[in-house]
Amino acid sequence: MPPIVAPPNNPDPTPTPVEHPPLGESADARSGADRESQRRDAARPSPGPDAPGTTIDPAAADRAQRDGISYELALERNLIDRTRPHHPQPEVDRWYWAVIDAGLQDVDKWMYRICRESKGDPTSWNRSDPSGGSVGLLQINLGNRAFLGNVGVLSSPKLSRQEAAAELMDPKTNLRAALAIIDSGGERGWITRHRTPECAPPPGLIW
Repeated sequence: MPPIVAPPNNPDPTPTPVEHPPLGESADARSGADRESQRRDAARPSPGPDAPGTTIDPAAADRAQRDGISYELALERNLIDRTRPHHPQPEVDRWYWAVIDAGLQDVDKWMYRICRESKGDPTSWNRSDPSGGSVGLLQINLGNRAFLGNVGVLSSPKLSRQEAAAELMDPKTNLRAALAIIDSGGERGWITRHRTPECAPPPGLIW
């Protein structure tokens, strides 16, 4: 145990306190605080659409999540949707951007075909067509299932009719299948003189 040291007999008098200006009034303190504030501002990332305090468009946020696209693209598409021509049937019109995303040219023509083939119902299956029937938005015939499997649209060229029909009921798969058939020279499958009264063709479209 260290020895106890007694205080000196004549301690120094208590030093006189030195008056300092308040910290907030010190020029050095102010400049230091400013520098620290600037450093924090520079290190802070710029706010994105999800940053606190940023105004979010709920419709665009919902669309981005639903369609698997960026928030910015959803904002742009919502803006375009306010002015573009709309198909009179909402269940058909809702596939407008899916047609564009699939790479199908002449969106008006394909909207008309979706209306005429399925009325916009992605699960429709016309079993009276040959080769097991035709399925989905554009009524892809199941006789194409081996070809579509070989080009990677369907998961396998050896799917049964039921399995191929289930995959072709996915709207994106169905539209990709249409593009693959067109690229192989098969667009004539959609060319018919049959008119559906509720599905008026776009102006100038000749069948």
